This record gives sequence, structure tokens and C-alpha cells, in this order.
Amino acid sequence: MNIGKGDSITSIELEASDFRPESLVSRLILNTDNTVIAYVPNETAIAMRDKLNEIFPPESDEPELGLPEEPKEHGYYLTSQIELLIRDNDGDWYRPGNYTWKNDHIYTVDWGVVYETLGDEAFPLTKLNTGKEH
Repeated sequence: MNIGKGDSITSIELEASDFRPESLVSRLILNTDNTVIAYVPNETAIAMRDKLNEIFPPESDEPELGLPEEPKEHGYYLTSQIELLIRDNDGDWYRPGNYTWKNDHIYTVDWGVVYETLGDEAFPLTKLNTGKEH
């Protein structure tokens, strides 16, 4: 925001980048003679961001994938193509046999990566009953 000499402030314009976590800091907004017009504490900036996100949900940079619902229970799952998947106690997904996900990791907690790697034809997943109590 630039304020020129003699400018009167009738509004304050903020950009989307002003509400990113690394940008949310306490700010002083000054007029041209360096008197404080408004002080926006960090908590207020966060509350403003959250309220704006509620009113105007942010648009994703990526197209909506229409992901199937992610299973919440840990355990063993089969894809529709009979590929074994394991969801561990920490919520990580794993493909036995040292297969990697699309992001080149062996484990992922990102359900979007699981979906992108396996493709739509792999779903729905079937939970396997191992006969053990979880």
C-alpha cells in the first residue's frame, strides 16, 4: 500500500497474499504524517482472514478432483483392481512392494496423491477383515 503526500485514506486495499500465514503479522497503518490510523494485531488479521474465507471460500489452484471419501480406519484395503493398500495408525497410506506414489514417496497422508496415483478406476476401496481387533 502506498500513501502519497496529501492523500486522504478512505479505504485500505489488501491483497490475497496479505492473508497468507507468513504474511499475517501485526501491522501499523500510517497516514502521511506518520500518525497511526489503525493497528491490526496478528489475531485480528487471522480472524479477518478466516471470516473472509468463510464468506468467500478461496479457489483452489488445482481443478477439483471429485475425490471419493477417504477411509478413516487404519488397516488393509483392496482397490477395484485388487491392489493392496495399507493405512497405518498415523494415517499414512502405503503400497506394499516398494511402489511409490505420484509424489515419489513411499508413504503419503495426502488422499489427493493416493487418488491421482491410482486413478478413478481404483475406487471404491474395500476394507479387508484381518480377523484382528483394531
